[in-house]
Amino acid sequence: MDRPLAGVRILDLSRLLPGAYCTLRLAGLGADVVKVEEPGRGDYMRDLGLGELFALVNRGKRSVAVDLKTDAGRAALLRLAASADVLVESFRPGTLARLAGDPRGANPRLIVCSLSGYGPDGPYRDWPGHDVNYLAIAGYLGLQRRPGEDPVLPPTPLADVLGGLEAALAIVAALQAPQRGGAITLSLFEAARSVMLLPLAHGGDVRPGATRLTGATPGDGVYRTQDGRHVGVGALEPQFWQAPCEGLGRLELVAVRDLDPVAADADLRAAFAAQPLAHWVAVLPPQAWLTPVLTMAEALADPQSRARALFEVFPALGPAPALGQHTAEILREVGM
Repeated sequence: MDRPLAGVRILDLSRLLPGAYCTLRLAGLGADVVKVEEPGRGDYMRDLGLGELFALVNRGKRSVAVDLKTDAGRAALLRLAASADVLVESFRPGTLARLAGDPRGANPRLIVCSLSGYGPDGPYRDWPGHDVNYLAIAGYLGLQRRPGEDPVLPPTPLADVLGGLEAALAIVAALQAPQRGGAITLSLFEAARSVMLLPLAHGGDVRPGATRLTGATPGDGVYRTQDGRHVGVGALEPQFWQAPCEGLGRLELVAVRDLDPVAADADLRAAFAAQPLAHWVAVLPPQAWLTPVLTMAEALADPQSRARALFEVFPALGPAPALGQHTAEILREVGM
């Protein structure tokens, strides 16, 4: 089952990261992804200083350049849609219909996945936005800080990636339906909200250190070492708490955690601060629920990452296409 979507053609009319990440995942499952791009400029990632990201998330796709503002371009899109299984678009709600009508008119089995910022209705329907806006409105950014500090952006565009994953999941499900065809509407705002389960469960207060899963439990958090590096310790459950205490030579902390968690956390921080990161990595086994906090360069070289090829994004797919590289080829395939 290396290519379960082999034979499935997907038209990708989206721009920037969310739709591109969605169709990258589908291409990795074997789908034939055709990027439908505006002549001259194409996907905006090409010219926003994001060329490396474009190359990464558009691997293995083909590019056809058509101008949807012309009759010829609209006719080409409808011809392409007639032979496709899925169309992914990220225009503002209503834009696709204004540009090209209903692409399902010639193909009732076509699945149209619309991925917008805030969804097809509601007061923010027509607002523009980027990842920071969706995370801000969803409440995520408000929690991404310690008391007295400013919110900080996550190191990856979280709403964009989550939105792309949710779209890919919805498309795969729709492809399994007995009767194909129909519309999928998703929003990046809703994707950001979808991971806010812990805040909902705790009435909204999940700031760092505020709950059992955000650092309030000694032995489940991030600890600074003597050399300014950090370790992550995940001994949350009582049955696992003894292992790091034993490795640190502080078995008395096993009981202290329940009696005085503040004192236990302070002692734990002092213990880790007494030695550099390399010492703790060498002394404490995985059973101590300890892992080093790696830099990105270290993560790339990490043996587990290498063993699982985690940083190779579908290498068998080949490179990303040049703008319009496959226009003639693809139009011939649909009889144009």
